[in-house]
Amino acid sequence: MIKRFSLKDERITKKINEIGSNLYPVILILSIIEILFKFNIGKYHIEDNLLVLIALIMSILYLCIRSLILRIPLFKTTDMCIKEIQNEYRHHSFAICIGTYIIGYFICESFFTEAKLYANFIWLVPLIIYITSIVKAGALSIDNKKAKKYEKNILIIATIIGSIFSGIFFNRYNLFVNGNINFDALELTIIYSLIFGVVYYFFISFLIKKSIKNTNREAKDLLSDDF
Repeated sequence: MIKRFSLKDERITKKINEIGSNLYPVILILSIIEILFKFNIGKYHIEDNLLVLIALIMSILYLCIRSLILRIPLFKTTDMCIKEIQNEYRHHSFAICIGTYIIGYFICESFFTEAKLYANFIWLVPLIIYITSIVKAGALSIDNKKAKKYEKNILIIATIIGSIFSGIFFNRYNLFVNGNINFDALELTIIYSLIFGVVYYFFISFLIKKSIKNTNREAKDLLSDDF
């Protein structure tokens, strides 16, 4: 039984790496389209495309360095072991792009409006596809009780931190006026925080439950294949 589930977990990991690997070229193409679009509307300066350039350079540089260290090809190969390593590194590069866009989006919206993305689907569409795919693969399921409790605590902490940050961010123009805190806007900030917290917590909980169901279904299929 342990062997079967360890093999299943390994297949899930490989599947997730494959999903991220396949989506990496997609986010690269969408990023290039963003740059071309800005060029078309007269946004030629580096600061106008700073966020996209950072995401592209960081992810490509990471992929090249890791590939050079292990001396593996960047592109096609017939060796399945090398293919799995390529998928893993491309998955990491995809994560770098997504992380850069998400963090950079909030920073640029708050401080550097000229560098913001004009088309947020660059990261939203690949991220939605990625989340949907890993849930379908059962990657969010947890069997160990202690691990479940730990993950639940992490989810609660993440919800609290995310709620506070989101409430401040979405109401920042009313909350901060001329460099001072407008206490009259605190009520609306709290409302924003509560809305985000409730939606985020139940959405992630739904994804975890959906992932567990998919895992249980795969486990039954594995057991049926053995008999």
